[in-house]
Amino acid sequence: LLVATGRIPNTDLLQAEQCGIELDDGGFIKTDPYLRTSVPGIWALGDIVGAYMLKHSANLEAAHVAHNLLHPDDLQPVDYHAMPHAIFGSPQAASVGLLERDARERGQRHVVATYEYDQTAFGSSIEDHDGFVKVLADPETGEILGCHILGADASTLIQGVANLIRSRLSVDVMRRAIFVHPALPEVVHAAFAQLPAEVGAGHQHADGQR
Repeated sequence: LLVATGRIPNTDLLQAEQCGIELDDGGFIKTDPYLRTSVPGIWALGDIVGAYMLKHSANLEAAHVAHNLLHPDDLQPVDYHAMPHAIFGSPQAASVGLLERDARERGQRHVVATYEYDQTAFGSSIEDHDGFVKVLADPETGEILGCHILGADASTLIQGVANLIRSRLSVDVMRRAIFVHPALPEVVHAAFAQLPAEVGAGHQHADGQR
């Protein structure tokens, strides 16, 4: 059994410090919010900056570096809010936003709801008796704080919730959505439906409805 965990930067092999590039205590390249290093004209992105060591995070950073290089008068900082991640195992696991533990440690008010795969038509048909979706929301504002999924196609199911959290939208956007039946995404919809009805009540939607 081989267990390989953790990654370390190769800035020593790159001899980054000899170029005057400042590193943090872990050996990662320090950047400002625009991904500029301490040396003018040198930018950094991806695993070497030690933010989120994920390919889709590097894609986000690459887009910002490209923009900032081409538009020096309109620099845009990287916004890592709602960075999703997934584990492509069996079963799959996917997550975005706060864990319940994180919410407690931060003193963030939250409510939690879960729904099991096999309580939906598709989940039952594929006999996924272990899969579930868990959501966290702010009981007052209705902001979606986090979503965690274990089960078939979790890496795909997480994306819709990640988009909502990224846009800082409320649980009611999900509640009012229409989901195809009998498709697996119904399990996500059902998890949100389990949140107390008063979550986010009284906060106005973007379209002016309540």
